[in-house]
Amino acid sequence: MTDPAVSQRELSILKADADREHAELSRRLAELDAQGSRGVVELRVQMSDALSQMADMRRQVKAARKEMRKEFRAHLQVHEADERRRVAARRWLVGSVIAAIAAIDGPLVALWLARGGR
Repeated sequence: MTDPAVSQRELSILKADADREHAELSRRLAELDAQGSRGVVELRVQMSDALSQMADMRRQVKAARKEMRKEFRAHLQVHEADERRRVAARRWLVGSVIAAIAAIDGPLVALWLARGGR
């Protein structure tokens, strides 16, 4: 299938639309030339804003990292203190068991020896 031929009237309409668009673009470019910046000043302002926002974000990230390290150290200290408590509790338990064995076994050994035990 082939496309139907385009009429001269349709071509004229398309050309008129293209001419209008070209004229608008030329006018906008001339406005930029009249101001002399072609938008560079606006771009510079946007870039400086972006840089300041990035600097703020960097400070926030540094502060967050510092806070996270502080919280992690506190968390580790809690674990270390908990471990020290467990060790102390085990030592106390072992000492108590040995003392209990000595308290019970001492008199029994004395009785056994008194009865002439071998």
